[in-house]
Amino acid sequence: FFRPQYPEEYFNLPHASAQNVVERIFGDLKGQFGILRVAIEYDMSIQAKVPPAVCMLHNFIKTHDPSNINAPNDINLLNPTPEVDNGELSHTPPTEANRTVANNCCDQIAHAMWIDYQQELGRRGLL
Repeated sequence: FFRPQYPEEYFNLPHASAQNVVERIFGDLKGQFGILRVAIEYDMSIQAKVPPAVCMLHNFIKTHDPSNINAPNDINLLNPTPEVDNGELSHTPPTEANRTVANNCCDQIAHAMWIDYQQELGRRGLL
């Protein structure tokens, strides 16, 4: 049984799992929607709308004609929540200041997760 030794290791575990799920989902979407298999020559603001659009199409088809979809039944690809701010596309590469802010945020999350993990191990008598 693998037990992480550092906050960064523990932080990376759910991300690796999520990456596998995302890759599986995109594989299913590429099989269903050919537009995701080719490079489209549209402005980035249009390209960014394609994946959410095909996710919504997938969910619509899954709801109204499930026999016409190839993805597993346990995948709900897009459940939009209006109160979530997804930000905007950047028109420039990230700055060093942007990277520093993002890295500090990840470090804080990793530290909080590590404390929760250590407390849970303690509750279970595994420390």
